[in-house]
Amino acid sequence: MNAEDLYQALRARILNGDLKAGERLGEIPIATEYKVSRLYVKRALQRLQDECMVEHIHNRGYFVLELPDSFFEEIDDIRQALEGVIVKRVIRVGTEEEFAALTKSFDRIDVFIRNNMIEDGLQEVEKFYQMMYHIAKYQRVESILETYSSYIAVIRKRSASTTEEHLKSLESTRALLDAITARDERMALHYLDERQRFLFPLL
Repeated sequence: MNAEDLYQALRARILNGDLKAGERLGEIPIATEYKVSRLYVKRALQRLQDECMVEHIHNRGYFVLELPDSFFEEIDDIRQALEGVIVKRVIRVGTEEEFAALTKSFDRIDVFIRNNMIEDGLQEVEKFYQMMYHIAKYQRVESILETYSSYIAVIRKRSASTTEEHLKSLESTRALLDAITARDERMALHYLDERQRFLFPLL
């Protein structure tokens, strides 16, 4: 494991709540747990500090910070802006085989959510989005979204807390997918706008 891998691992643990606000991140315990040098630990913690995910207190060490809603709102604004670009591109260049694969992925999401298997559903959502990025073939947009993928996953998880909320979002996303596979850009953008007004977007 290198410094980048360690940084990604610690960031994921902060985002998913495994490392909670106020928790001390000791360099020696982290180095021991991950079997890496303290130099790697220091680099990873400094990067997390740059992202305002941890703070360094002199003579005390690094501590996990509470992530405010504004932290995620800014990233979600980026996600929503780029979704329209992705959707239009997928309609224009997607093949029938790719649309069939998207539909199968969505059907799996549907089964998971309706059976209250939320974690499995959210994992399938990530696969669904990877398919969309692949179909769009917008490498720069995909790169931006990949950079924020761990944050976006947390936004999706935080934004729908009940099965009922997931089901409402699921219905809207089904309408969006139907418009995409019908290559109806006007309706797809309509449903995309409608879905983005939900406080609990699933996808």
